[in-house]
Amino acid sequence: MKIDKGFVLKMSADAGSDAIVRSILDLARNMGLTVVAEGVEDRDTWSRLQRLGCAEAQDYYMARPLPAADVATAVTNIAELALGSAQPAPELLTAI
Repeated sequence: MKIDKGFVLKMSADAGSDAIVRSILDLARNMGLTVVAEGVEDRDTWSRLQRLGCAEAQDYYMARPLPAADVATAVTNIAELALGSAQPAPELLTAI
């Protein structure tokens, strides 16, 4: 199940969006589904989602679109982010 980025992007500033995100996570957990949150663009949002039980996310905080040659480095960086042991590499954030 995916959480639309419109809710994720607003969750820190809008109580309604935050409630929707929490509800989607609860529903998915009760149904045994995996959730992917779209629109994760900063560490605070990713940390909040992790505290709420979301284990998968996508968008610019994880990595910007990359040339194929940079994918291996990006995968390593994303794994470190998921473990909470790193910050995004600047070269990955600016890659096209």
